[in-house]
Amino acid sequence: MLHSIEEKLIRGEIAKDTYERWYSTYSRNIVMLKGFVEKTQKSIGRSTEVLERDLYQMKDIKAIYTSANTIQKREFVKQVFDSNLYYENGIYRTPTMMLIMPRNSLIREAKRLA
Repeated sequence: MLHSIEEKLIRGEIAKDTYERWYSTYSRNIVMLKGFVEKTQKSIGRSTEVLERDLYQMKDIKAIYTSANTIQKREFVKQVFDSNLYYENGIYRTPTMMLIMPRNSLIREAKRLA
């Protein structure tokens, strides 16, 4: 968008004061968005570190769930099963599979459940 405004100034389609106002606005937005991207990348990097460090613990989901308190269990169900877990015929089921569970996803595909 900034380039478009510069082109309009060069072609004489907008006045210099209009250009300066829009240039200032767009420049601030660009700086703000770059800061947001940088902050997000740091956050993703930190999340990846935690995931890589603690992923092995996800092998025993039953132990994780059993050791959790009620609030942690609710959050676990919300995060792992996308708040979409229900009980039917003595079995817990979910119509969705989170991407964090690729092994289960492959099993589900092999059984033609996906």
